[in-house]
Amino acid sequence: MFFVLSGFLITSLLVREWTRTGRIALRAFWMRRARRLLPAVVLVLLAVVSYDVATGAHQPLLRGDSLATLGYVSNWWFMVSDQSYFSQFLEPSPLRHTWSLAIEEQFYLVFPLLLVLLLGRLRWGLRRVRAVLLVGAVGSAALMAVLYQPLTDPSRAYYGSDTRVQALLVGALLALAPSLTAPAAPVFTRLNGRLVRLPGAALLGWVALAGLVAMFVGARELSPWMYRGGFTLAALLSAVLVASVSRAPRSALARLLSLRPVVAVGIVSYGLYLWHWPVFVVLGHDRTGLDGVPLLALRLAVTALLAVLSYRLVEEPVRTQRLQRRFTPTQWGRAVAAAMAAVVAVTVWGTPSALSVSPTPGEEVAGGRPAPVPDAQGRIVKAFLLGDSQAYAMRTHYGNTVDGLAVTGSTELGCQTLLADRSIDGQTYPSLPACAEWEPRWTEEVAREKPDLVVMMLGLGELYDRRVDGRVLTFGTPEYRAWLDREIDRRRQLVDGKARRFALTTALCLDISADAANPTTSIANDPRRLAWLNDTIRAYGREHPEVTVLDLFGTVCANGYTNEVDGVTLRDDGLHLNARGAALVWARIGPQVVEAAS
Repeated sequence: MFFVLSGFLITSLLVREWTRTGRIALRAFWMRRARRLLPAVVLVLLAVVSYDVATGAHQPLLRGDSLATLGYVSNWWFMVSDQSYFSQFLEPSPLRHTWSLAIEEQFYLVFPLLLVLLLGRLRWGLRRVRAVLLVGAVGSAALMAVLYQPLTDPSRAYYGSDTRVQALLVGALLALAPSLTAPAAPVFTRLNGRLVRLPGAALLGWVALAGLVAMFVGARELSPWMYRGGFTLAALLSAVLVASVSRAPRSALARLLSLRPVVAVGIVSYGLYLWHWPVFVVLGHDRTGLDGVPLLALRLAVTALLAVLSYRLVEEPVRTQRLQRRFTPTQWGRAVAAAMAAVVAVTVWGTPSALSVSPTPGEEVAGGRPAPVPDAQGRIVKAFLLGDSQAYAMRTHYGNTVDGLAVTGSTELGCQTLLADRSIDGQTYPSLPACAEWEPRWTEEVAREKPDLVVMMLGLGELYDRRVDGRVLTFGTPEYRAWLDREIDRRRQLVDGKARRFALTTALCLDISADAANPTTSIANDPRRLAWLNDTIRAYGREHPEVTVLDLFGTVCANGYTNEVDGVTLRDDGLHLNARGAALVWARIGPQVVEAAS
């Protein structure tokens, strides 16, 4: 809808200017767009980077995210940096939503040039221009369908400017419709000898609105049909809705959309768009203690407040040039250049590079030591920890705190320990592309390091149904257990001859807040599922005496989920152990790891 509206409005402005003056003032157009969009983006970037620095969050890719947002190429950046739009249970970038703003800006840059070429240089009429736009929209929709591959991460098709321009071009086509602004006269046809009045613009508008509401409720972001015409359908319904209101401005639907609260939201909609996602990322259950409606109310209130302040103090003063009038043109140019340089400087020096964010084990861990320390017998056991982001947190926060134990390992953030796609309520959630490359990599790492013990951590990902060889294996069934056993067996074979021993851990308890980006937290938080998984892991150990089962669950979860032990808060997000929590768990389980390798 946002893209269709933008294509409609921008094309209307440009064609109106061409019709009135015979030309399009490109520099003036681009300056108007910059004044409207850039100041608010700069403000959000400063807020996001400042928050990251102040809290010490040090998000791995925030520097690249920020610079890509500033350059309006964030959609392509998220693709090349493997930031899937659909990754779950990892705190996303607070700038992830700017992918759509990037596409908008790229459209603003290229589309006026296309109109100047077609209308000016080639002297084409609007009919031929409409034909070009129609071909572009159909081609974009077809490209999305071609790029979409079932059961794989569709981020390329979702983020792409080339696949998303279809909606912008649908809006542009609507703006060029010859009868759009003509009065909506009744239209009749003869049916069985009788004149029948065809549905008017107002009725079609209600139908389009109903269709969009149905899509809001029922469409899923990973549904194959969305990439094979669903997004195009949403664009067409949006166009019909806009056309209805334009053709019948006094209809009930038009009056509904003209109510003052609706208009007020529209006025600050850009600020709402920019601020809502950073606010939703920062104000979660773990930082506020709220859930459900109270948390949503807080998020909406903070978003609305920031949007209004941004509109009144930044966006409007710059757009209307009230602020510029206080300076000479030279002074204003210098002020803008200095502000942009300051934003870039704060972003570059205030955020870590993607190459420096993964701390080595022991870094910034209370009581940590720079190198492993031998135990009383003078030995140091080398353990290789294999698993998902929970394993990554444990390894990162180890700090060589246990005598006689050195810990390395491998994790691909965003991937489950076992790689089969998850299936939730009949919808398949495909693994990220990088997950397929992880297994060969960690196998090589084990061969190179030759650890005394490979410790495989199962956990969050193993609580879901899985799609294997084209069919869904339901969690908790004998078929699922057989698959789980086969997967463990296969990984044991992969490290056979490269490590002396192999161990499993039981899965830690978890309590992910219900407001997390993943809509399936109720499955993840189900203690019965966790109990079944841990029983299955223990049964595997009994059936394979050569495999040690380390009771990670029993270290802190024996009496049920808890997030505080001996005054130590274990997790900050209900899922991953923090530095102090990991230190406590390692103090309890570390000796078991050493013994398992002996």
